[in-house]
Amino acid sequence: MVFLASLRRRPDAAIDPAAFPWSLPLVRDLAELAFTTPVTFLVGENGSGKSTLLEGIAAGMDAVAAGSRDLRRDPSLQPARDFAAGFVFARRRHARTRLFLRAEDVFGYLETLVGHYAGVDRRLGRTATAETVEMALRRFEPLDAADEDGGGRATAR
Repeated sequence: MVFLASLRRRPDAAIDPAAFPWSLPLVRDLAELAFTTPVTFLVGENGSGKSTLLEGIAAGMDAVAAGSRDLRRDPSLQPARDFAAGFVFARRRHARTRLFLRAEDVFGYLETLVGHYAGVDRRLGRTATAETVEMALRRFEPLDAADEDGGGRATAR
């Protein structure tokens, strides 16, 4: 967390220890968390709160979600917004861009692309096919080292 120095529980935070995310021991018992190194590893059992913590940090840092919905409107991230409201976030410096990406966002983005290409097919009078999905999937292929004409620029395939 290069830009985030620490997070600290708000003394006046209204929490319900029986409600999610406060029902998780990690969140319920968290008073302060300092980030003292550039890389942080989160380790724990499934359901221990690792993703909830990251989502809460993303909401508290007002990160941009790279998916189908943003952090402020995604209903599945309401617990993250609740978490963020209960903490004060101390920044080392303010990042211009804060990106939050989770697997669900990749799938949401892919669904958006498939819908876009299906719309193009409809406007052209074609039926959406597996080729529509193939076109969307190509957006995720790695960049070539050089373009087709040998100009040396990175290009998408």
